[in-house]
Amino acid sequence: MSATEKFDHSLYRTKMALLASGIKFSEGNMNKFLDHIINYWLFYFNCFWLYMDVIGELIWTYEGIQEGRSFEEISVMAPCITVCLLATAKSMPLYLQRGILTNVVKELREIHPDTDGDESEDDDGERRNDDGERRNDEDVVVLERDIAKAAIKHFDSIMQLFLFLCVSVFTFFCLLPLLLMVYQRYTTGVAEVQFPFSVKYFFDIDVNHSSIWPVVYFHQVVSTLIVSLNVYGSDSLFYACCNFIQMHFRILQCQIEFLIGRQWGPNDSHTLNEKFKGIVRRHQGLTEIVRQLEFLYSYSSLFNFVTSSFLICLSGFIVTTSKETRLVLCFVTFLFMSLAQISIFCYGGDLIMQSSKDVSAAVYRSRWFVADERLKRSMFIVLARAQRPCKLTAANFADLNLSAFATVLRRSWSYFALLKTMNDQ
Repeated sequence: MSATEKFDHSLYRTKMALLASGIKFSEGNMNKFLDHIINYWLFYFNCFWLYMDVIGELIWTYEGIQEGRSFEEISVMAPCITVCLLATAKSMPLYLQRGILTNVVKELREIHPDTDGDESEDDDGERRNDDGERRNDEDVVVLERDIAKAAIKHFDSIMQLFLFLCVSVFTFFCLLPLLLMVYQRYTTGVAEVQFPFSVKYFFDIDVNHSSIWPVVYFHQVVSTLIVSLNVYGSDSLFYACCNFIQMHFRILQCQIEFLIGRQWGPNDSHTLNEKFKGIVRRHQGLTEIVRQLEFLYSYSSLFNFVTSSFLICLSGFIVTTSKETRLVLCFVTFLFMSLAQISIFCYGGDLIMQSSKDVSAAVYRSRWFVADERLKRSMFIVLARAQRPCKLTAANFADLNLSAFATVLRRSWSYFALLKTMNDQ
């Protein structure tokens, strides 16, 4: 399997989720009619379908407040409405900026390293590359491949866990009401009609439940699926980009240390400078990819950063105060998914910050003192530039790193403690 095929394979689930959401970020052979539907109609159709339920939830919440329903009943709907808005906030920039999105993925795909290689041995048993050139840099090539393999394995593990959480939330919210109805029918002979969410429609679903409830139930299930696909697709793509960018920064560090650390002859100054120019161009290219990723996710990251404390504290509040087993099971999975969402953004941003900053340390650790004056000047520029790390922000409101994640957790705990105090009084 080639390097590009491995890259595409690692993003397969992300690609399918975003395609179902109406976002296409890769060029491939597809039926023209289907391609037109995905590019121009599917995303808006999904939004229309979803917001029929979101508007109904808002109306139900407003009427509940007017009618004096308990805070516990109202609090159940607040996280559901918020995560719908968050899913749209994450997917909308990706759809509107499909050109930039496609370019980011294409550039990462083109520079993805080959984790297998195609090498042969000469008669002396020494390693050669595809061009038959004797390889003196075997160690660094092996190290680069190890870095790439570790990055792919790490990404697959994290995304499998995140996919499990998204599927769990979808399953509990959509199937538990149906299973509860079946149980009531089996034990009492009468089943009370239940739905995944409380939604106010323009027709009375209580009176006409015998004929209309399967259609309403199906509509809410599809709406939940749309939210799950938007969340998983946008978050997994973000983390994939962060993971592969930090991988390239780490490979760049190895190349810098090895290039300046190996023995060069007195006539190799021009070759050394040209190779270092390639490293500089790769560093500039990675910096530009980070800038484009910041443009795609900046405002959705801000919305995610602001709402995460709200989602986490309300989910925890419902889990600890609700007496309904169904709600507890649903919101336990919802709580873990909310934690996973913000942790993916903060940890991904932290990976980029640390790996880009470590490039300056790699320059310092190299044998820079044996380089000529021209190369020393180039190295000094890279050293100075890398000391200002690449970073992703929440619309410049906060940097995405582990410190930001800790801030979200502290705020969530403060809000949770306040809600518990108010509820106990």
